[in-house]
Amino acid sequence: MREFTVVCWNVRYFSHHTGGVFSTDRNVRLAAQAVGGLDPQPDFIALQEIDNVGIRTALGRTLRRRQGQPVPQLDRFVSCLNEACVSQGGTPYAVLFFPAHGHAGRGHLMSSGLTVLYRTEFSLAGHNAPNPCDITFRRLKHWRKLKQTRICAWARFDLGDGYRLNLFNTHVSLPAFLARSPNHAHGRFGEAVNQLQEVERLLTYVNSTRDDLPTLLVGDFNAAPDSSVYRRLVGDTEFHDAHAHHLGVPSREMKARPSAGFFRMRYRLDHLFCTQDVRFTSFAETLLHGANHRWKGLSDHTPVIGRFALGPAPGGDVG
Repeated sequence: MREFTVVCWNVRYFSHHTGGVFSTDRNVRLAAQAVGGLDPQPDFIALQEIDNVGIRTALGRTLRRRQGQPVPQLDRFVSCLNEACVSQGGTPYAVLFFPAHGHAGRGHLMSSGLTVLYRTEFSLAGHNAPNPCDITFRRLKHWRKLKQTRICAWARFDLGDGYRLNLFNTHVSLPAFLARSPNHAHGRFGEAVNQLQEVERLLTYVNSTRDDLPTLLVGDFNAAPDSSVYRRLVGDTEFHDAHAHHLGVPSREMKARPSAGFFRMRYRLDHLFCTQDVRFTSFAETLLHGANHRWKGLSDHTPVIGRFALGPAPGGDVG
């Protein structure tokens, strides 16, 4: 049996030091150093809210261009991360970028995308980076072009010794502005019709792609535990909440473990779901948002970090 570590983090396009106005090189560097300082070194890193070409990140790109260093924020992050890992005897990462919004043409105020980083000792067996699955629910036809695109990123890895793994990364929309939610008992996060529609499209794609292999489904779902979206993801599907399952607690108790915040409000919006053939053994590095730790002040989200084991591989010798 082999063990691996996965990190899921909404990095807020590395702009937290400016309150989300624009990204800074300092934010990029500190975030990379925080991830690079994890022990053991993560095997997979799934990030949300990467902005490589939007106007809101132009200042950071201009400053780096003057210094003759990589321009896009993802390149800067990977460069800093690899430097931190290699200096500690670790291995560098390869990276897949999945464009979502603001990549057609020029002059977009904002762009967005997802990324999956993986240690170079693994082999990539498949991915949808050139054309990620669009899960966006566009309710108003006349405003379709203004709606921020939401996607599902997918990558499949050969891990050696017969092990294979699917990793799906996503970022579900916020509840539609002023839209009435059918169930107010659990608040708005995870109760809006647009969110439920996107999760249906997400699950359709995931279930048609994963080929019954061990699978992780991670991301910022903008859905609270025990919400309608959350229950759809863990009810009548192959998935369960890996962190809640590891702790042996009901899903509603995960609300007390916030992963995101807005002013003094705290929410559990980021989740790590897995199939039954993936067993998580530790979430020791998953820390509460708002507490004083290495992730404080780097984003309005705190990463979900888990260590997991895969059972015997089909036809493989696990020793």
